[in-house]
Amino acid sequence: MPSFVGHSVFGLAIDRLLPRGGKRGFLSALVLSNAADLDYFPKLLSEKSGLPPVRTSHSLAWALGIGTMNGIVSSQTRRRFLPSFVRGAALYSSHLLLDLLSKESPGGIPLFWPLTTRRYALPWTFFVTIRSRRRSGFLKGLLNRNNAYAVKRELAITLPTLSMAVLIRRLID
Repeated sequence: MPSFVGHSVFGLAIDRLLPRGGKRGFLSALVLSNAADLDYFPKLLSEKSGLPPVRTSHSLAWALGIGTMNGIVSSQTRRRFLPSFVRGAALYSSHLLLDLLSKESPGGIPLFWPLTTRRYALPWTFFVTIRSRRRSGFLKGLLNRNNAYAVKRELAITLPTLSMAVLIRRLID
C-alpha cells in the first residue's frame, strides 16, 4: 500500500480538481485522503505484525459514509450539502484507488463491503508496499531502503498528477 506521502499528494491533486474547500480545504484534503488508513494505526503501534483482518474502511460504503458526514457538517456551516458530499467521498475514494494499484495484502481491498467480503485489486501494481521492521522500533522501523524507494516511486507518479491538476484548475478558473 502507498504511504501517507503518496496518498496526500494524490489527494491534493483530486482537491485541485474539485470545487474549492474554503480555508480549511488543504488540511481537510490531507485528512480525508489518508483517513482510510486510520484502522491501521492501532496495529502499527502494537507489537503484533500485519494488517487488521478485514479493513472495512477500504470500501465504497465508507467513502459514501465519509462523504455524507462531510456534507452534513458543511451544511451546518451554511454550505451546500451536495458539493461537500462529493468532495468528501472523492477525496476518501482517492485513497481506495491508490490501494487498488498497489500490492495490498492479502489480495486486495474489500471494495464492496458490506455486500461482499471479497477483496479486489487491479492487475497493475504501480506502488511498492511500505514495510515496518518492528525490531528496530516504530520510527526507525519505517526508515529503511524499501520505504525510501517506495516514497520516491510514489512521488514520481503522484507529483506529475498534482502538477496536471493544478494546470487544469488554472484553465478552468
